[in-house]
Amino acid sequence: MLYLPYRIIQGRYCDLSAIYSWIDQTTSLARHRQQGDAVSFVNPNTIMSPGWIGVSAPEIGQLNNVYGFVENYEIGQVTDDGVIVRKKAANPFDGSYEYGNPLFLTNYPGYKELTDNTTIQFLALKTGVYKYTDTEGASRNIPFYDCGTPYIAKALTPDQLSSINAKRAADKRKAEQAQEKTFRLLESRATNGDASAQFSLGIHYLSGYGCETNRETGLYWLQKAAEQGSVDASNKLESLNVSVK
Repeated sequence: MLYLPYRIIQGRYCDLSAIYSWIDQTTSLARHRQQGDAVSFVNPNTIMSPGWIGVSAPEIGQLNNVYGFVENYEIGQVTDDGVIVRKKAANPFDGSYEYGNPLFLTNYPGYKELTDNTTIQFLALKTGVYKYTDTEGASRNIPFYDCGTPYIAKALTPDQLSSINAKRAADKRKAEQAQEKTFRLLESRATNGDASAQFSLGIHYLSGYGCETNRETGLYWLQKAAEQGSVDASNKLESLNVSVK
């Protein structure tokens, strides 16, 4: 994945740090999903502004593998000012590939050294239409996308740094409070015998979501959920090499 969180596209400043954070979090959640945990994914369209491409909402594929949240594009032609690419999506059931319509991509670093059929990943913004003549001599119009150029920030003043750090601390605390609220709700439901809540509470204790990490207590709640027939809890215990009582 082309990692440029702060970019300039046609004179416009673009901050992509939120979507990169989403990619990191989704990758982590995908690992939990593959281990049998019950997790949900946020749709990236709620984070990215319209016109951007490069990621999509995760889907659940064969054998519970998560795929599709970082999109692949295959290069069809390298030109003097960019590359013509098509979205390349793997079918999780038979290993075949499906291809989307061609689009033009500019400002991808080192694109002149790329070759046809190379697979790349990127985040890019649609900025217009690209006109070209294909190999058969036909004139074609396809969407024009721009990866942008790196944004070089000016040195921040002490006051600006202080403000940024304060906001980060506030955002972190807000996220922690949300996790703590969820934890308290799960604790109440789990105590009242809700198997789903018992499973989720066990995961919270194992991972330290909204509470102090406590493996023993986490396993206790997973066992309680498994006793009530929770398949997710049984699978999690098995992945931890713990026998279901």
